[in-house]
Amino acid sequence: MKIIKTISSKELHNAVDQLSEQLVKKHKKSRNLVIIGIANGGVALSKLIAQKVSSLINREIPSGIINAVFHRDDLGSNPIPKDFFRTQLPVEIDDTEIILIDDVIFTGRTVRATIDEIFDQGRPKSIDFVVLLDRGHRCLPIQPNYTGFTIDTTLDQVVKANINLENPLEDNLTIYQK
Repeated sequence: MKIIKTISSKELHNAVDQLSEQLVKKHKKSRNLVIIGIANGGVALSKLIAQKVSSLINREIPSGIINAVFHRDDLGSNPIPKDFFRTQLPVEIDDTEIILIDDVIFTGRTVRATIDEIFDQGRPKSIDFVVLLDRGHRCLPIQPNYTGFTIDTTLDQVVKANINLENPLEDNLTIYQK
């Protein structure tokens, strides 16, 4: 695959810092705040943002993982992968303010499935949706509340987000041509 564009580690972390600051501005006084990463792509990003938000507001924010694979409308054509994160919620989510995080939003179908899974678990007070990259091509009326980058892609391009919590210098976003 041919590389079309790469967003460097520095650019990526600047965007994560800005997203974290925006979240703190809105949620600084929230008492039932929880950060949840969408499996698989949003897990490392959610951990990174949870660390930054916790540091900025001087208290630990619970974070977890949600997997919506069983709510996908394409389960028949996309079988469940062998390696996947299981849903792990750190608190009961009734009356919580959820910050839902994913690396890339494309059609909106993953987010729709994730929201279905969240409501199977309980009834949150609110959900804010954060993405690192919005690549366009929405099939559903779902938009992120907070976006790091917006880059129009073509349908035959692939986006890979690499976030390495052990070595942040390796972090990047890359758009490839199939």
